[in-house]
Amino acid sequence: MDQNSLTTDEAKEAHIDELLKKLSANQKGLSSSDPEKRLTKYGLNLLKPKKKSDTLTLLITQFKRARRS
Repeated sequence: MDQNSLTTDEAKEAHIDELLKKLSANQKGLSSSDPEKRLTKYGLNLLKPKKKSDTLTLLITQFKRARRS
């Protein structure tokens, strides 16, 4: 894990000054060059799209669940 990474629990429990230091930020936000540096280092902040199920797979899954009940 990157030295600037925090788990959700760590972020919830940390004091604001500790968070800012760990994230290399300040209360005014990032400097004008920071976003570009972070974009280069970490990439875009995107979620992976969910895999869509086709209709037949969905029907079979529902049928199997109904049989278990």
